[in-house]
Amino acid sequence: MGYGRTNLALGPINVLANRVRPIIMGVKRQISSSATAWERTDGSIGMVANATHDGTAVQNDFDTAPIYADILTMDISANGNINRKYGDADFSFTNPVGYIVTYFPEFWYKRWQADGWEYIQISNVEQEGFEYSEPFYIGRYTTGGNSSAVTCKSGVSSFVNISITNLRTYSKNVGAGWGLMDIWRWSMLQLLYLVEYADYNSQAKLGYGNCSTSAQINNGGCDSLGMKSGCLANAKATAVIYRGVENPFGNIWQWLDGINIGTGRKSWVCKDRSQYASDKTSSPYIQMSYAEPSSYSYIKTMGYDANNPAIQRATATGGSDSTYCPDYFSSNAGYCVFVGGYWGNDLYCGLWCANYNSSSYTGTNIGGRLLFIPV
Repeated sequence: MGYGRTNLALGPINVLANRVRPIIMGVKRQISSSATAWERTDGSIGMVANATHDGTAVQNDFDTAPIYADILTMDISANGNINRKYGDADFSFTNPVGYIVTYFPEFWYKRWQADGWEYIQISNVEQEGFEYSEPFYIGRYTTGGNSSAVTCKSGVSSFVNISITNLRTYSKNVGAGWGLMDIWRWSMLQLLYLVEYADYNSQAKLGYGNCSTSAQINNGGCDSLGMKSGCLANAKATAVIYRGVENPFGNIWQWLDGINIGTGRKSWVCKDRSQYASDKTSSPYIQMSYAEPSSYSYIKTMGYDANNPAIQRATATGGSDSTYCPDYFSSNAGYCVFVGGYWGNDLYCGLWCANYNSSSYTGTNIGGRLLFIPV
């Protein structure tokens, strides 16, 4: 079937959850509906997913579900060797041997639209008509350090005032297989979140995040939650975490690699990490089939490209902070993409919040996140 793979860089990751119970989990949504909620389908019907908003224990059936049960924060070296895993006695968020990253196992996914409905399915085993997502690691925290050496650990501030071009270089300098978080892995995070929480409103489900203050907060605000999702206080000034990824929205904007916005506000995406480049709108980049909105406002409709089904970019704005997909979005030709929102965006933030600027742009509110895929 192709499931339960390992490789030298990953080592013997726990694949028991993937082998015990082959399953398809999914959600669906009527495209014209103004509700943020999706309906559960397939094996996830009846499952409950809650995130803590005060640090207390909550019910989340996905904690023991295939795929989700194998997501784990680790300390890995630049060469991909696993030093320690969360739960080990000598594991440290603040003093790692290498880089604190979160491992996401392989899975298969399918996203499509038909008869006025949108469907998403994921599976822990290969399924006909599904696409494959290889195992990957993304920084538990947004990148810290400086141009001499980037870091990914707790207790430090995020590296900001950095252009996407420079941050791409500094991220790749860590070693083979390293780079800047890209559109493909961001899309996988969105798909996993939607199947789990069945709602576009990520701030309502996970917590507001640091979204209504005057500055970034240091990495590590959710260390005590371990692999649980949510926040310690839902007060628009504290960190939020999803499955071992702290501050996926709020705090600072995050540059995304592998995507550039072209003429007519149609994004171009690249599947070859070695060819990522800013401002490129030609081969090996591929043009998306739909145009994106120019007005910076809440998302109303989400695009679908049959050739790149995982990518969810808006096609129209005009919603609100409690309808459709309640995240702000804007697009413009000739620019690069950053996502999530920052400390001053309030309810504009979320997993689908996206904006743009030039490849040379720098600011105190924008940085990025490391991505590692073993070579």
